[in-house]
Amino acid sequence: MLNLKVVFVAPSIWVAFTFVLGVAYGLAVPARTHMHAFLDQMLSGWLSGPVFLLGLGVSFAYGVHVSLPYVPIHNFLQQRWSA
Repeated sequence: MLNLKVVFVAPSIWVAFTFVLGVAYGLAVPARTHMHAFLDQMLSGWLSGPVFLLGLGVSFAYGVHVSLPYVPIHNFLQQRWSA
C-alpha cells in the first residue's frame, strides 16, 4: 500500500524543482533563444517575485493533482491483484 502523503509530496517537489530549473534556464541562456511571445502570454511578469512564487505554488499543486487519483487506484489494484 502506498502512503498518500509520500506520493503527494514526491511528485510535487519534482514538478516545483523542474519549474525552478526552467526559470534558471531562462536566465542562463541567451535572450535570442527565448520564446518571448509565449512567455509574455503565459507568464506575464514571469521573473517578478510574486509571480515566481505563484508559479512555484501552482507547480506544487499540479504535482498533488497528478498524484491524487494514482494512490487510490494503485492501492485498489494492489489489494485486488496481490493474492
